[in-house]
Amino acid sequence: MRASARGKKGGFSALSILGALLSAPTGFLSGLVLGVVAPVSAVAGIVGGVYLFTKKVPCVGQVMTDEASGERSVTLKLMTPDEARAALEVHKAEFKEMWDRLSAGLGEVTGQTGEKSPLP
Repeated sequence: MRASARGKKGGFSALSILGALLSAPTGFLSGLVLGVVAPVSAVAGIVGGVYLFTKKVPCVGQVMTDEASGERSVTLKLMTPDEARAALEVHKAEFKEMWDRLSAGLGEVTGQTGEKSPLP
C-alpha cells in the first residue's frame, strides 16, 4: 500500500476510499465517450478528406431491399453537396424507418422505449 493512502493510525482515509470508488465510473464514462467520439470523428475525417481532394461527398446512392430475406443494401456514390442534399431528401423516409426499427430493437435490449427519430 502506498503511504499516502493510509490514515494516521494505519487505516484508509475516507478521501482515498471515495477516490477509489469514483475512479471506476470515470474510466467507464471516458471510455464510453471516446468509443462514440472516435468513430464519428474518423468518418468525418474521411468525408472531409474525400471532399478536399474531389469536391464531392460520399452519399447514399441507392437503397435496395431483398424481398425474400428482407435484407437491405445501400450503395454510396460521390456527389456534389447539392446533389447529396437532394438524395438524402429522397431517402429520408427510408432512413427514418430504419432508425425507428433500430431504436425499437435497442429499446428492447435496454428496456427503454419511445425514442424519436432525429430526422424531422
